[in-house]
Amino acid sequence: MSFLDRAPSSPTPDSGGFSYEAPKRSIELPENDAHILEVLKPKLDEYKERARAQKIKLEPFGAILDTEYKIAILEQLITEGKVIALEVEEKLKKADDNVFFRGLFDNAFAVIGEYAKDDGTPKKIFGGTGPFTQHINT
Repeated sequence: MSFLDRAPSSPTPDSGGFSYEAPKRSIELPENDAHILEVLKPKLDEYKERARAQKIKLEPFGAILDTEYKIAILEQLITEGKVIALEVEEKLKKADDNVFFRGLFDNAFAVIGEYAKDDGTPKKIFGGTGPFTQHINT
């Protein structure tokens, strides 16, 4: 029996109809783990310095925006211990007159999510500029 055989031909009151709710992506720091903050705070400083340098060098807009997204995500994560993607997205849109690039944001959110896991050592990041790059690329 295929999926089509099981699905109702049209929404019915008892089937709940068809709807889609976007997942609430979030990153949450482990409680009482000072080591991760020791990793994340210098990473935030690195991103802030990178953003400053990118603007001076007039690097491509996408590179600057990727860094700005990482800064916004990290600042909230460090301050509140948790960051919800949709909340940060709304703040960024409001600050930039609804200019928002989903692909860049999703990448930034995934990168920061990797830094916030386990011991603060990202496992899936390749080609970054952080202190773990050589470890990861070997």
